[in-house]
Amino acid sequence: ASARNCAASSAGERLRNMRLGNNIALEALSKATGIPSRRLAAFENEKSEPCLQELLALSEAFGVTTDYLLKGE
Repeated sequence: ASARNCAASSAGERLRNMRLGNNIALEALSKATGIPSRRLAAFENEKSEPCLQELLALSEAFGVTTDYLLKGE
């Protein structure tokens, strides 16, 4: 299943589903985006929200739009 077919109710769940669905470790995503792995984990656990720069880096890393990351659209 592609990332766009992941059914998740929140941005954090979508991010985790895309990462795990693509077999990407937090550390690898951290390296690819420049976002510390602890911060990525906080996004996935809904303890923090990404700033605009981080959101753009994540959307580029997964090849999805920022709307998809935020709203699932």
